[in-house]
Amino acid sequence: MIAHNILTAYDFTKPQHEAWIKKEMGVIGMRLKYELEGKSVLELEPIREQKKVLQPQEVFQNKFQNLMTYENA
Repeated sequence: MIAHNILTAYDFTKPQHEAWIKKEMGVIGMRLKYELEGKSVLELEPIREQKKVLQPQEVFQNKFQNLMTYENA
């Protein structure tokens, strides 16, 4: 990149380097350029509602009840 006078992130975003970035770095280089310019290239996924999980106490109680059931059988 030094050979093309790209020394900083700002230099990387200059329009005169776009053809070189496309040729040498491909899609990933262009995505990097757009991100440095403040353009989002990936959409954020919405936060999914979390499923209810058992609390540790509930898990212990269930295991203990299962153990007691096996011992009594």
